[in-house]
This record gives sequence, structure tokens and C-alpha cells, in this order.
Amino acid sequence: MEGKSSSGKHSLLYRRVLASALTSDAGEGLRGLLGSAARIGCDSACLRVEEMRLLAFLSLLLLIYPSMACIYEIREVVFYPNATQEVGRDWMVVNFTNPYPFNLYDVNLSYRNDFVYIPLIPANSNLKIDPYKTLSPQNFPLSITHTANLQGGAVNIIYTIKNSYSRDVDVSIEIPKPANFLSCIGCQAGDTLTFHSTIPAGGEKSFSILVSGYSGEISDSILAFKLKDSVPVEYGVELLLSIEKKRAGNEWYATFRIQNPLAQDVNVSFEAWYVLKIDDYTFTDRESLYNETFQLSAGENKTFQSVVESDKTPVFYARAKARLAGQCEVTIFPATFSDGNYIVGEAVLKGLGYQFTPPGGGGGGGGGGGGPPPPVLPPVQPPAQPPVQPPVQPPAQPQPISLPVSVSLPAITVPEIPAEIVEGYIAMMLPAAYALFMSIVFVPLMTRRGVVVTSDAVNAQNYALLRAYGRRIYTTPSNALPGSIIITPDEELVERFVGMGLRREHAESIAAAIMIKRPLATTKKEVAEIAVRNGCVPLLLRGG
Repeated sequence: MEGKSSSGKHSLLYRRVLASALTSDAGEGLRGLLGSAARIGCDSACLRVEEMRLLAFLSLLLLIYPSMACIYEIREVVFYPNATQEVGRDWMVVNFTNPYPFNLYDVNLSYRNDFVYIPLIPANSNLKIDPYKTLSPQNFPLSITHTANLQGGAVNIIYTIKNSYSRDVDVSIEIPKPANFLSCIGCQAGDTLTFHSTIPAGGEKSFSILVSGYSGEISDSILAFKLKDSVPVEYGVELLLSIEKKRAGNEWYATFRIQNPLAQDVNVSFEAWYVLKIDDYTFTDRESLYNETFQLSAGENKTFQSVVESDKTPVFYARAKARLAGQCEVTIFPATFSDGNYIVGEAVLKGLGYQFTPPGGGGGGGGGGGGPPPPVLPPVQPPAQPPVQPPVQPPAQPQPISLPVSVSLPAITVPEIPAEIVEGYIAMMLPAAYALFMSIVFVPLMTRRGVVVTSDAVNAQNYALLRAYGRRIYTTPSNALPGSIIITPDEELVERFVGMGLRREHAESIAAAIMIKRPLATTKKEVAEIAVRNGCVPLLLRGG
């Protein structure tokens, strides 16, 4: 905006206020990059009112500053009850959410000596990086051992879980009940034997199973847990900045004011320039006024002033930047590879066998003699198979990033479905009209055969409903959820739905539902409608 008279005073606040989004502790605050561009506009009273409103808005953001999750690591693993484990594929997915009404940019993440750069995360958006990054296999800081001893005419098997992690870990173990089961100490007995406990950092917990007889076996079990960690993250936001302009004859005075609304010191880089207006469509080249780097204390502001002498009207611009650093949350899940699918959130705890010699009778003359001591059970060893190696991938090449992009978990061995037989799958589904009726009246179609779920359909209420009606929850690489079975659908079919305007995660879910002949649960009406038209049975849940 230009001044209109030699005595007039004009100013405009160009509001692009960006504060940070990620830290594991709101009390740690923000460190880093604040930036904004400003150009002159309304009067000085307007400027002060807008500044006060924006500062109040920034203060509110700092008060509600949340902890954010940005990385999932998934490790395919088998545990053995002799304190060993076998880790196969190990990969990470960057899943970064910006919940704020402003952009984050130049985001840098560092995890396990791997670096991720994200140039921009738009306001109120989620970014999943594809392809995933394969990591070198690393063991979990958990170990499980067992001992067995005779107790009367029964065998007492004691499991001990040791936590070598720096944080407490919630652990659940589900063991098929042995046929000769007698009792359980430290666990619950139902259809299965269940152990659940929070194991403190550096601590251990035990439970025992009493079984009759002197020989038998414990079957493979399900071990569920997750680890929490945090990683450093750096990113940029834009700072509150104002410009005030005055005119005296051919002299134009510009005052630039930068404020630090944070409760900590920040390093700021400041740049200001101007162009001269020749007419409504023509401007001169940019002329630099300032290019400075300085520190602002908490709550401090800094002012720069300059004079431009010209019979043309100058238009002033400015930009201030500061780099913020914090922490974001990492969740590490175990995974089980079964029937061509990954079940995320669960590991296999291998079973064990035991055999004792019953106590013997007395020797000659009827003297009673105790039997031999129980044999020492050899530790259960992993099967003699070559370790699972992660796929060899060529070095990643820097490529322009088109945002947002979807995530793809590691390729999973699932028979591909040719496009020409898709109709065969659809023909086996319920008719579309019947499916629409069922989804409207919401008859529980999710039998214990399971249901395909889009990530948007999962909240506390819907998750309980899904679990109540469908024992199995199927997801896809772009919708991976803890405890779900991941299905990789046919890519041609996915691309077909993407071409219809669907996001990739929704396209994958519809294709997976067609492929495995399961209902599709979603909160998006448009997804349900396309699913109906293609022969799926959609379940439209609340929350979309």
C-alpha cells in the first residue's frame, strides 16, 4: 500500500503468525525459527489493536502447546524364553501431523542416525513420507526367560520378563491354556492365560503356570507391547512483524518492528527491502535495506528505521526468521509376519517343552529312596535358519517432494489380483443396493471374520465398536494401525480409485475390502458411496 499525502501516516500488519507444533514437554518451550513477511497497510491504531490480538493468540498457543508423534518404527520379531530374540525386517514411517492453522517449514528429523527433511507441512494436515526408510535390525530392550521345577506331582513353570529400557513398559502376554493346566500365579486364567503388567525401567516381573504330569509343552504365545522414545526436531515458523511508513516531501521513512512473544531467547535473521512503484503494473528492481542477524530476549522487540528519498512511491517489505528446535514422539512397535501379512503391535513368544523323570521307588530291601534331581532343561534355541535380511535397496536419491504424499509400508507378500478378475471379487460381494441399506440401518455386518478400517474411522468410541463386532481389523500400508493385519491391495485397483479423486489411503482401503471380501468401515461419506458403487459393503461411522 502506498502513502497518500506528505503528512499521512500509514501502516499495515501482514499477519502470518506461525508458532511451533512439536515438543514432548510443553514446559520446555520452543527454540528456533520465527519468520514473517510484512507490507504496509492500515492506520497506526489498527496496527496496535491487531498486534495485541495476535500476541494474545500466540500466548494461547504456547499455553496449549501439545506433545506430538512423528515417527513409527516397526520391527518384525520373535522372542524365545531363553532371553534371546530374532529381529527380521525393521523399518520406520514418518507420520507428522501439523494441527495448527499455520504452516511449518524446513522440518528436520533425526532418528537412529537417519535424517529426514520436510520442506513444508501445510496447516491442519498430516504428512506421511513414502517410501519408508529401512533400518538395520535392532533388538528390543526386553528379554524373557523361564525355569521349570517339580512341585509335588506337578511342574511349575516360571516366566520372567526383564525390562532393560530407560522407561516403564506395559507388557501383555496371551498363552494358550495347556490341557493339563492346574493354576496360574500372577496371571489370569480364562480361555487363555493372560499376563499384564507395567514393568519399571531396569526392573522385571514374573508369573508362573502350574501343570499336572511330568512332561508336556507350552504353545507359542502372543506378546504385546510398545516403546516410547523422542527425537530432536527442528522446524520453522513465521514471526509477528510490523512496518510503519511516513512521508515528508520526497523523503519516505520506514520503521520495522520485530517482536519476540516467546518466553525464551531466540536468534533471528532479519531482511528488509523496497521497490519503487512506477505505475499500477510496473515496479523497479528490489533494493536491499537490511540483512541482519541478532538475538531477541524473551518478550523483547527490536526496531529498525530507514529513509528512502524518491519522487516515486516506495513499497517496503520485510521478513524475519528464527529456527525452533524441540522433541517429537517416537513409538516403536513389534510386528508378526503371518500368512503374508504383518500384524503390528504383537510379537511371537515361542513355546517350550519340558520333561521330568518321575520320583523313583526305593531300592532292594524296601528302603525308600528319593528320585534323581530334575533334569536341567536345555535353553530353547531359535530354529537353525538363516536370519531374515531386510531387502537391499539402492541408495536414496534426493528428489523434489510433492506434498502431501502418502505412506507405504514395506512390500508384503500377498498374491496380486489382476484387474481383469476384480469383477470376480465384486460378484461375490453383496449387491450395492443391499449394502447401502445395511450401512444406513447399521446392522452389525462386522462379524468375527473382520473388517477393513480406514485410519479416519479410528477414535476411542469407534475402536471399541470395531473390536466388539470384528475380532480382526484389517488395514493397508497407508492406514497402518497397532494390532491390525496389514493387507497390500492390488496397485492397479488402487490407482483406479486414486484416479477417481480419492486419497491414497481411502483408495487402498476400498481395494483391500474388495480383495479380501470384508466390509469397509469409514467416516467419509464420499468413500462409502464409491465403495457401494464398486460392490463393497460400507459401514459409515460417526466422526467424518
